[in-house]
Amino acid sequence: MTIQHDQYQPVIEKIIAKAERLSKFTSHNIHRLELEPGGAACLRERNYIRRHRFERPDAFPRPTIDCRDTMCDSRDKIERNNATCNVFEIINILHTSPSRICTTTDLAQLLDGIPYITGYIEKFQTPPLSDLLGLDIGTEWGRLVNLCRDYNNQHLEAMFTLGTIAFADNANMSLLRSMAAICILKDAKDLKLPLHTGYSGFQLNDKPTQESLGTLMDRYPEIFNDGASFDRAYNFVTESEDLCRDECHALAKKLLQQWPCPKPSNSNQTATHIDVNKVLGMVQEEWLRLFKNFEFAQTLLDFQKVLNQYQGRSNPMISEIPSPRLLQYSAPIRDVEIPTISDLLSKKRPLHHFG
Repeated sequence: MTIQHDQYQPVIEKIIAKAERLSKFTSHNIHRLELEPGGAACLRERNYIRRHRFERPDAFPRPTIDCRDTMCDSRDKIERNNATCNVFEIINILHTSPSRICTTTDLAQLLDGIPYITGYIEKFQTPPLSDLLGLDIGTEWGRLVNLCRDYNNQHLEAMFTLGTIAFADNANMSLLRSMAAICILKDAKDLKLPLHTGYSGFQLNDKPTQESLGTLMDRYPEIFNDGASFDRAYNFVTESEDLCRDECHALAKKLLQQWPCPKPSNSNQTATHIDVNKVLGMVQEEWLRLFKNFEFAQTLLDFQKVLNQYQGRSNPMISEIPSPRLLQYSAPIRDVEIPTISDLLSKKRPLHHFG
């Protein structure tokens, strides 16, 4: 059996299937019809849609498209990704200089725990592009801040440096937004910064304690005063060590009263069994490290006050890159009324003038 129109195929198949079921209720021989193979359903459906373009709209019901076309994932398309959005955000801040900037509410916490942070006296030297993409923003904080504070309203070098860093996969955008804000905020540029080469082991709210100083001083017999004398007999090693430890404990309390200062003073510091100058020399290096970190923390708090003053809810994000979407097409609808012969004959013909 041959079918002239492919759209009759599913209808005839249903009729034959129903006849097969009804044949079980009769004893007569039933002539069985055999259809030609209809082919794949998807190809037959595509053929319906193609033929529908050239048929009268009321000849057959309009076919429905149940399946979607597979999206073409072009390799050269413009994609929206975090890297380009981050670059746009930083460059837009530097270019437009908005009055409100969304940065961070806890700048010091972002830098807490970094092993080494550069100070504010060195000028940032732009490294090769590959190194710039992998730059540790926290470690280079001091030099990058100098870069942001030293340039005029064009911010060209800052744009290139911060924009390149923002393109990295693991870019710390909170720190980059803060640096961009320092570029354009005059209050941030006017802050006085400490002149230290760097800060090691920075931890927020870190300061000398009785225990930490006691650990540094506990180096008997190096701190023993050679000129010390005792009035009675005693176990020299054991008792002298205890007496030195007691005086170190008392000295640590007096030193803590001088905090914060860059160097503890030995004036009015007297001891009988320990050499005060030796003890101060033992704690000086750690004391100075903690003091530098203390001053660094204060500058971060000053920066935070300025950022809070100009804090905004959000920064403009990139919107020109279209999001990939799936375009769906349906079969064309032809609702144009087919004219009759009488309609065609009733129209006025154009007038021709023969000279």
